[in-house]
Amino acid sequence: MNMLPYASAWPPEWTGRRRSRRLLFGVFYLGALAALSATAAGWQLLYDDAGQALFFAGLAVFLGHLAGLCVSAYRSGQRRADTAGVRRTAAGLIFPYAPGATYLVTATLAMTTLAAGGYAIVAGLRGDWLVAGLFGVVALPLLAYLVVVLRLVPAELVIGPDGVHHRGLTFTHFIPWIALTSARPAWDGGPVIAVGYVGSADTRSRDYLGRPMSAPEMVNGRWLAADPGLALTALQHYIAHPEHRWELTTDAALPRITAR
Repeated sequence: MNMLPYASAWPPEWTGRRRSRRLLFGVFYLGALAALSATAAGWQLLYDDAGQALFFAGLAVFLGHLAGLCVSAYRSGQRRADTAGVRRTAAGLIFPYAPGATYLVTATLAMTTLAAGGYAIVAGLRGDWLVAGLFGVVALPLLAYLVVVLRLVPAELVIGPDGVHHRGLTFTHFIPWIALTSARPAWDGGPVIAVGYVGSADTRSRDYLGRPMSAPEMVNGRWLAADPGLALTALQHYIAHPEHRWELTTDAALPRITAR
């Protein structure tokens, strides 16, 4: 589908808000540590210490990913002048999670799991069972978390003719239109969409980490590749206008939303 121009008009709940200064500090602090680690890796190569060079290079990559996560969290969920990041398929309007943010989370989680598991194995081979056990206890839940994330990617929000499907990185949630009551803007360090709903036999929720899920459904706009205002407008329109829901599987849906 071709991109359409979009005059993004955010609600008051999303405007005039200050982004987290901690995230901004993390960008510079972790970025500086990553640069120092990369410099140390190059320095160790000059002294022919390949082991230390590999360690510092790995540390630089890890810290660089952490800095990237801070950048993503600080800058994501921004206004756009077009419909980039949303597409229409036979399932409806699809708002995928931003691939960059998804990669950073997955890669950082994988590196953390690998480091903890690797250190547990090394400590076990050395006979240091207490340290091996401690790092093993850390590595196992991280591994379970990583498996869940890899199973569910790519995450996305789908607004379809039968209801709203939300597949996050650790959960899946489907709410039929008959149960949806509202979609309102909120703020939690970034733009958030609170989707209100009532009980329905057709509602399906599953959190793969075993956490309870309750109303309202929260869609974090910082994860979406598209302008979160576009998702909010779509939800509000199709909740209020059931007679238009049939068009969610056609090319008429996105032009209607961008024209609002």
